[in-house]
Amino acid sequence: MSERDRLHLQEMIGAIDELAVQTAGGEQETWIEDRTRVAAASMYLIVLGEGAQNLSAEMKALAPDVPWANIAGLRHRLAHSYFRADRRLIWQAASGHAQALKSVLERLLRSLGPETF
Repeated sequence: MSERDRLHLQEMIGAIDELAVQTAGGEQETWIEDRTRVAAASMYLIVLGEGAQNLSAEMKALAPDVPWANIAGLRHRLAHSYFRADRRLIWQAASGHAQALKSVLERLLRSLGPETF
């Protein structure tokens, strides 16, 4: 595990925080019609997937219940077929699944100990 893992975890947690902002106060049916919010959430999900793809195997092994491959797979779907992406799936990932992942990522980040400069 490395400082590179720390950077990926920090970016992933930041993306989840932004997803919370993008989905706050909205109902799914209204939210999925807001193209700007859907696009923003998609980008943050791409960041999340990029991090999941690039975390070390050792770091991922500390959280074997996390569907790392699925998170990375969603990133690929969004990045390469955005206009065909299911907005309901984006809503579910952004408002539910990503938020549930945050505590796991925070635990993994703490496992690295304090930052060294």
